[in-house]
Amino acid sequence: MTKKLFLILLSIFLFIFSIFLINLVSAVKIGISPPKIEFNSSTNEKTCQKIFINTNYRQELIGNDRWTKSLLVYKNDISQYDKDAKDLGLKLEYAKKLTILDDLKKEIEVCLTAEKEGKYNGALFYNTENSIAGVGIWIFADISEEKNYISRINAKVVEAFSNLRYEKTENMLIFLPVILFVFLIILLIIKRRRVER
Repeated sequence: MTKKLFLILLSIFLFIFSIFLINLVSAVKIGISPPKIEFNSSTNEKTCQKIFINTNYRQELIGNDRWTKSLLVYKNDISQYDKDAKDLGLKLEYAKKLTILDDLKKEIEVCLTAEKEGKYNGALFYNTENSIAGVGIWIFADISEEKNYISRINAKVVEAFSNLRYEKTENMLIFLPVILFVFLIILLIIKRRRVER
């Protein structure tokens, strides 16, 4: 009887011990949006963008950014991003450490200020503190000189029009010739009046 009891107790002990030895797998789900952010500004001007991080459980995330100046770098080859922001005269402001608690989604403001004009490619990463899971976004910056304000505004106008839906653009293309025709008639009337005087 004692041998049978010993085997039962040994079986229970081995069962409980094996439960503790099994690595419980818990997948960390972490996401970031948008996949890229763009900064179009002039030197010494602070511009900001918003990004969103979501996860499947409460955790702390650590932020890190890396940069490259070369435009020839294939943008998805992260090994070429070997510079800090300050090495390029950039100041990137964002939450370096953040805790995601109850809402499991966090809005983060990312701000960039550049000392020199140029085009810069960067990446912003957030890694979980207690695991190797992480996520990142691409950063593109086109910085012009302060005095080049008008060309920067023109670039923003072109960007705004390029972001319009095709239907809206198509409607604008229908009315554009009409508007140009009316403008041409007005110019002709003004010219005739000047000639008559």
